[in-house]
Amino acid sequence: MALGLRVLDNENFQIREKFMEFAVVEDLRCEILGYDGAVNMNGHLSGAQTFMSNKYPLATYVHCVAHSLKSVLTDLSNIPDIKHSMTVFREIVNFFYFGAKRSAVLTAYTEVNLKGVCKTQSVERHNVIQVLK
Repeated sequence: MALGLRVLDNENFQIREKFMEFAVVEDLRCEILGYDGAVNMNGHLSGAQTFMSNKYPLATYVHCVAHSLKSVLTDLSNIPDIKHSMTVFREIVNFFYFGAKRSAVLTAYTEVNLKGVCKTQSVERHNVIQVLK
């Protein structure tokens, strides 16, 4: 099993992830099951949760907190003002990111290097906002 640490850096409010080690798991008893909320995972009739609960009846079902946060962020991104702001951020990033000369000028004058915005990675969007604030 891979062990890692995920923390929030209080100084710049960025999430830091650090791989710790690979660990051999001796005890294979299943006590807690975490799922992302997709119907094929937590469906009560034929989802993975049902299969695992039938096999390990004492295991506790837990909805993954990271996916709950993602759902909240997705809902928030549909608020018109937030949606407009994210569009403006994306256009600014694209202006510099897809122009080598513009990107070089930005880096030369501000020591800022903007990365492309990935629509599915909220951490990357957060980094863009941190750079542009």
